[in-house]
Amino acid sequence: MRYPMTKDTRARLVRLYYELTLLPGIEPRIIRGWADMQSRLLGSKLVGHKRKLEPSDLQLSWRPLWEVLQKEIWPKSTLDDTS
Repeated sequence: MRYPMTKDTRARLVRLYYELTLLPGIEPRIIRGWADMQSRLLGSKLVGHKRKLEPSDLQLSWRPLWEVLQKEIWPKSTLDDTS
């Protein structure tokens, strides 16, 4: 995204795409698109260029991502917990 935007707007868009990627039941193709957009919003691939966002500009909650990963990594244990 080459359109100039403030860090606050960029951070809000990254947060939105982060939350969208964690929604259950979405096709992997669509999730990949949202993850690619996050990557484009976060920074530049070119070496030596200034980052678009610094770590202090954006803090995302890790727990929703961890919950999604747990279901993918240990699917049988989630079935045992419900019984």
